[in-house]
Amino acid sequence: MNSLNLDQLTRKVSERTNLSISEAKEALKTAIDVIVETLKKGSSVKIRKFGSLEPITRKERKRYNFQTGEIIKTPKTKSVIFKVSKNLKDELNK
Repeated sequence: MNSLNLDQLTRKVSERTNLSISEAKEALKTAIDVIVETLKKGSSVKIRKFGSLEPITRKERKRYNFQTGEIIKTPKTKSVIFKVSKNLKDELNK
């Protein structure tokens, strides 16, 4: 299974929009920056026909180390979950 990296995505956007590669790269980087800033503020990002990104906070947990027998505290962490839209899910399952 192949994956699409930022440079490949930039080229594809450039070809489809008639933007130069540098303009397409700047547009993508700006979009990513806006998404990250929004998630950092604790707000979700919803992109119609694609899905939504939602920030979550995982609470602190206690874990058991079987080798040493000690209990270790895992600190709370922030993460992001992606929920695929129905449109994208349907498109993938055609």
